[in-house]
Amino acid sequence: MEVLERVITTRPKFHANETEIQRSFDPGESLLPEAQARRLASSGLTCCGIGEDVLRFLAESVGEGQRTLETGAGCSTLVFALRKARHTAVTPSEVEIRLIREYADTNGIGLADVTFVPEPSERYLPQSDESNLNLILLDGKHAFPWPMVDWFFTADRLKRGGLAAWRARRPSKAACARQRQGPCRGPCERPTSCRRSCGRTPTPGQPS
Repeated sequence: MEVLERVITTRPKFHANETEIQRSFDPGESLLPEAQARRLASSGLTCCGIGEDVLRFLAESVGEGQRTLETGAGCSTLVFALRKARHTAVTPSEVEIRLIREYADTNGIGLADVTFVPEPSERYLPQSDESNLNLILLDGKHAFPWPMVDWFFTADRLKRGGLAAWRARRPSKAACARQRQGPCRGPCERPTSCRRSCGRTPTPGQPS
């Protein structure tokens, strides 16, 4: 099986069950239903990444040498690497970074053009010099308002015509839009699991 297809279909596990905080916690601390809280508090690895259709969409949307950035890391990081993008992955989890590197090494995936930033996105992005990006994927912290904070610090880094995709638990599960000069006249992009709404998303400082 081709390496890209294997990454997309098998979705290797790089994530802890709870990725929003960088410490262990007692289920009693959570307001979630008990069974869900116990699952999040349990040890072991899972795949918290985006679905197959979105991974395929990213693979189709990114070309060699294009500049890309994501908050979070996982299967998508490997897809960007396989498409030979000049990619930056921002995640505070050094365990995720180590596991991704190990998987890439075992499966012959080159990471020479991938830069891992082991910091929280809200700390790294405001002082980052990333610019002229072809695509950003905001898939780090999912709880509102974190995706919007990441969007605030990355929207003006997109080049005109660049693509932004993000995932959030609230107020929308996911969204995807393309930077445009004028109003969106139809669905911006597919697939539906990557997008719940469609519209123009001007860079900060530009008129709506």
